Amino acid sequence: MSANQRLSSQERNQLVELRNAYETHYLGDRWPGLLTHRGFNGSPNMFSAACWNWALQASEGNINAATSAPQLYTHVGDIIVQGAKFGQERTELRRADLPGTYYLEFRRINLAWKAAKSGTDQHGRAVSAQRLRERRQAFLNAMMRYTLRKNGFSVANRAVRGGDKYVIAMVTKEDTWQSWDHWALKIFNDAGRHVYIQKEPNLPLSIGFDRLWEADRDGRIVGEVPVSGLHPAHVEVLRYELAHRDDE
Repeated sequence: MSANQRLSSQERNQLVELRNAYETHYLGDRWPGLLTHRGFNGSPNMFSAACWNWALQASEGNINAATSAPQLYTHVGDIIVQGAKFGQERTELRRADLPGTYYLEFRRINLAWKAAKSGTDQHGRAVSAQRLRERRQAFLNAMMRYTLRKNGFSVANRAVRGGDKYVIAMVTKEDTWQSWDHWALKIFNDAGRHVYIQKEPNLPLSIGFDRLWEADRDGRIVGEVPVSGLHPAHVEVLRYELAHRDDE
């Protein structure tokens, strides 16, 4: 399950152009993606897909699968909370078919968790609210990279920068920083403009927004991780939408 497919420059430009044509209210009327009405031949019907199904797998997926976002977050939480030694974690995690840096990624998660959970510095003094937020952001970013790698993405260990074409975005509440609220795919055109392509269960696939749902509310933390490509199903669905966008 390797995410190494790419859209053409023209296709990315067309997707971003849809932002101007169809962006409406925050969670009100949206452009009715065709997958809602007809299903999609060659790929699972996306209508019931959750946000993580779309962003991570481009399919309905299975909430009980080992690579689902709910299962991955639960699995990592269990390891951290149980206080397993790194030697044990290394033995378990090496069984995964992932790059050699995967273990280092998990170590970052563990260290970020401890820092964000403690709320104190090395001398036992409380850190500032800003510093605590930065620690929670570090945990969020590390968990995102772990989750994306488990789902076949090649990720960049850095912030989004000019020239990136594909980004996976995630937002969560600051007071529940250990978890996640919403995932989305963010695509850039060659001019650096973007569009978010996102889902919620039993709602159409949305290609109309230039903002991440939930992210503009108070008390939210947002993470964005650049990825080198998409799953074939992402590309297939988006090309279908572009080809049929004038059918409605």
